[in-house]
Amino acid sequence: LPVTLILANSLARPVRRVIDTLGSTAHEVNDGSVHVSTSSHQLAEGASEQASSIEETSASLEELSSMTKQNADNARQADALMSEAAGVVSEVGGKLEKMTGAIREIGVNSDETHKIIKTIDEIAFQTNLLALNAAVEAARAGEAGAGFAVVAEEVRNLAIRSAEAAKNTGELIETTVKSVREGERLNGETNEAFERNAEISAKIRDLIGEIAAASQEQAQGIEQINRAMAEMDRVTQQTAANAEESASASEEMSAQATGLQSIVGDLVLLVEGANGAYSENGGKRAGHSDAARRQGNSKVDGTPLLEASKRHEYSHKESGSGKRS
Repeated sequence: LPVTLILANSLARPVRRVIDTLGSTAHEVNDGSVHVSTSSHQLAEGASEQASSIEETSASLEELSSMTKQNADNARQADALMSEAAGVVSEVGGKLEKMTGAIREIGVNSDETHKIIKTIDEIAFQTNLLALNAAVEAARAGEAGAGFAVVAEEVRNLAIRSAEAAKNTGELIETTVKSVREGERLNGETNEAFERNAEISAKIRDLIGEIAAASQEQAQGIEQINRAMAEMDRVTQQTAANAEESASASEEMSAQATGLQSIVGDLVLLVEGANGAYSENGGKRAGHSDAARRQGNSKVDGTPLLEASKRHEYSHKESGSGKRS
């Protein structure tokens, strides 16, 4: 019996150290599991919030991309309209050039007509002089020249009227020439204005083309960003799922650590019960048999030790299977 007691004591101390180590480790594992589970839940919540924000940002980017594409389409339509307007301006400029040429031709013809009117006026003046001379000669001829005097008077009157008509026509032609020259000047200014308008239209067309190209590039960039945001959303969703799995695994580990702590407590009771039995009955053979029976029938919370060990083992298995399910 003393040898048995010595062996029991010598085995109890290392076992107790192992039990203490297991208890401390189980406690640390439990604390760490709880911490990891809490952190995993927080990470999952943060990932879910981030995923929601990414979805909202992605929706905003899609709307912005649609608006940018619409702007690009509007810019292309404006470019087409400006091209059409430039064509109209060019056509009007060509017609103004033709009008300017026609006005110049009218001016030249007016100058020629003025010269003709001047010639007619000179002819009328000469005719008037001839009529006066004829009237003088008819007066000298007396009665024989009376009829010729009447004719000379009529010719003189016609010459006077022709001179007056030529004068009036000349004045009208001069007024026409002035109007033609003023029209030519205004037409030239209008043509210059259309040329400037054509230049401005060309610049606007270039700017619209640049805006359309920039809008197209912006739309492509937004599409790339949207694809990147979709990838970020996928990664965030995966992170949230992984965090949930980590939290579940941590909870299962915590449950296993709790079960281990319970088993460690039972081991402590076993070791302390064995030491107490050997110490109390160390010198008595009959007492040794009673101690053996008490060791076999010692209870933890009213349960035999062997049954308690089996109960904890079964409880641990049930806890593990419950977590896995």
